[in-house]
Amino acid sequence: MLETDAPATPAARALAELVVNPDRLQRPREVLDVTAVERHVLHQRIRLLRQELVESPRNAIVRVDLARIYAILGQQRQAVRAMEIALRAAPTNRFVLRSACRLFVHIDEPDRAHELLQKSDRTRSDPWLMAAEIAAASVAERGALSAKRGRRLLEAASLSPHHLAELASAIATLDLSAGDARKARRWFRQSLADPTENAVAQAGWASQRVSGVEVGRDLIEKARSHEAEALRDYREGRWSEAIKSCEAWLLDEPFSSRPAALGSYLASVAAHDYRLAEQLARRGLTANPDDPLLINNLVVALANQGRVEEAEGEFRRIQTGTAEALLRATLVATEGLLHFRRGAVVQGRDFYRKAMELATGASSRRTLALAAVHLAREELLARSEEALPALQVAVKACEGLEAWEVLEMLEELRRVEPGTA
Repeated sequence: MLETDAPATPAARALAELVVNPDRLQRPREVLDVTAVERHVLHQRIRLLRQELVESPRNAIVRVDLARIYAILGQQRQAVRAMEIALRAAPTNRFVLRSACRLFVHIDEPDRAHELLQKSDRTRSDPWLMAAEIAAASVAERGALSAKRGRRLLEAASLSPHHLAELASAIATLDLSAGDARKARRWFRQSLADPTENAVAQAGWASQRVSGVEVGRDLIEKARSHEAEALRDYREGRWSEAIKSCEAWLLDEPFSSRPAALGSYLASVAAHDYRLAEQLARRGLTANPDDPLLINNLVVALANQGRVEEAEGEFRRIQTGTAEALLRATLVATEGLLHFRRGAVVQGRDFYRKAMELATGASSRRTLALAAVHLAREELLARSEEALPALQVAVKACEGLEAWEVLEMLEELRRVEPGTA
């Protein structure tokens, strides 16, 4: 299995994370516990919310809760319907507007999300909505109307740092994307004066790309940013902590694919806990049933449990033809894994080598190294004559790489097959 996006999220995607999960803004109801991802519990929650609506049919917050659970269940039509009713009931409510924006981005309608905020009079003066409009514009590949107005608001500093945190983060990400590290550094630092969870997560992402932006554990704990925690633990090689943070992050953002993707990847590659990897991938697929990376991670988890036929059935669901280069490399490598597990060693080897070529073309050393290490692992498991040469290729591919989970996996293989120092 290859992991394509967790260590180096593009600026546009990172900015999109500011189209926040409604629960981060306001938690009018209890947060669902871990068992609530089970469908029967979620359906029970829907029944309770519908009972509340009998008494209070214009309660927009209940409608947003309902939309959120439908989205978790992958029932997009029902989610949109509930959100549309919430918008009619409370068209200027910040929580409802940002929740609707988040939902529309989730269902791949960023233009709709952007237009919603663009047309709202409140966006012109509300820094929270400005931040969301900038993020939605980025996803929709449109110009952000709030960028200039937002900069003026940040310069004036007439509002509390907490209310400006996400706007500062959004502006900083725009500047970083434009190549202006100096301005980006200034706004990221301002976003951390009294940050939200989103601002901490965004600054954590940026800290790997621009100097002078530091996110200490005290800030992470203060903001309760499970995303920032997961990424920090991941970068520092604390696998069990990173996976736990991914689970908490997924609970906080149950219809986001990212925590499930990173968690299932680490559970497989770093922890070799394939049952947990399967659980995390399936949980993410509930709300994102066609996400190719999540399906890929599920396939790998199943194959490593010996459930090859089931893995092949899941793999056939992926539309490989339209995949971008880096994801294509991941999928080709996974196809190589499936060939190896069927006993077709030569075909498996060819697919892994093709994946390495694709990774080279995409300029991803991490993906190249991961493909090489997985090929060496499969050659060793197959007891093939190519095991030692494949391991030597993997060692070379990992030279100078700072991807601790890949390096640890390589060291495990070198202990099995000595003589590759």
